[in-house]
Amino acid sequence: MRWTVGLMLLVLFLLVAGCVRAVPDPRPVAQPADSRESAQLAAAVDRYLMPKKPYRFVLKVAVEGGAPASAMGSGSEGRYFVGTVTGRDWTITGRLNGQTYHLVSRGGILTLRMAGREILVPPSVHGLFSPRDHLSVVRRYLDRATPTRDVPATGRAVPAVRVDVPPEDVAAMLRRALGPAFQGRVALAQAKDRARVTYVLGVDPHNARVALLRVIVLFADPSNPVQHVLEYRFLEG
Repeated sequence: MRWTVGLMLLVLFLLVAGCVRAVPDPRPVAQPADSRESAQLAAAVDRYLMPKKPYRFVLKVAVEGGAPASAMGSGSEGRYFVGTVTGRDWTITGRLNGQTYHLVSRGGILTLRMAGREILVPPSVHGLFSPRDHLSVVRRYLDRATPTRDVPATGRAVPAVRVDVPPEDVAAMLRRALGPAFQGRVALAQAKDRARVTYVLGVDPHNARVALLRVIVLFADPSNPVQHVLEYRFLEG
């Protein structure tokens, strides 16, 4: 099946939109992490970038502003997804309005399975869903990390850092994801000025494992600001 821009945006909406309030954007409370702490964070992230065994995660999605809340249905349906990462391959499964959706990445090929159909997803948007790809971005900018408030994970709070992606890099990411539809100078300038991407990384000091990764995407349109939050909770065992 040919992939259209409309269908791509629909999938992005299904996976990113939600009917719960977005998690407040935590502000930095200290100076940038020192070199020793940065090395420890890098080691924790590397365990998930080069996993020796499969690991599981729960993905929670939320949105504030923008699309009507009713589009996601009622109750908790559509707010949580479960996934597994095996090496470079991964899967995410969830339900929305009674329909089950499967995102399956195998050998660099990503497909969306729903209602008995299988749709090929373009490589340019793979990183929007994969926890491994998000962790790769965090790893790249760890030298910009600043300590922030602790985050809840597996029944207790764990230390966390905040990583802000440079605006020019956010624009480049959007350009790669949207392709020809996002090549104009005006679109790039608007993305650089309005789009903000922040990561919050929580690492459990008891076992040096990544416990939580929060992705905050803010589109600061003065007339219609929208903040999307994807929160990955990594499960032990």
